[in-house]
Amino acid sequence: SRIWPSRESLRYLEIYIGGTGAQFPVLHYDGLHTHAWLMQVYGTKRYVVYPPEQTPYMYPRTGVESNKSSIPDLERPDLDRFPLFAKATPTVFDLHPGESLFVPSGWWHTVKILSPSITISVNAANRPNWTAFVADWVGSKREGRGNAYCNALQAYLVVFGWAQSLIGRATDWSYVL
Repeated sequence: SRIWPSRESLRYLEIYIGGTGAQFPVLHYDGLHTHAWLMQVYGTKRYVVYPPEQTPYMYPRTGVESNKSSIPDLERPDLDRFPLFAKATPTVFDLHPGESLFVPSGWWHTVKILSPSITISVNAANRPNWTAFVADWVGSKREGRGNAYCNALQAYLVVFGWAQSLIGRATDWSYVL
């Protein structure tokens, strides 16, 4: 049996297929503080992104959904309910076929499909986002698990990250687990 989780277990691949006008239902940053690499295969998407420093303006939900905004409509936000959102400064751009996008850990984003679209996404944890990843992963396990289990899991993942850092300084650990 393995002492350390495999590198493949710490990244996942998704494919998004959608039609014109569809959009991601909520402003968010990717779960578990993972980084995302998006490759646009077909069609065009419009991205709206906000850096982590603007988190107070995003009105994060609480608990396990703290990576999602409470603002239901970014195009017509209710500034009486969400007055700080008026201070947020988005970056808006289109992603075209053949282009790739890197969304760092903790960056708020949402997307609207401008034409029929196919996108491949890879999410991963590595050295720069490892501490936040561990906190989110352990937090996701807290419900239904005892403190002893969660503390042991956290210690294990901290040691795993430390060992990978030592072993892989010049390897792909600096890129993706």
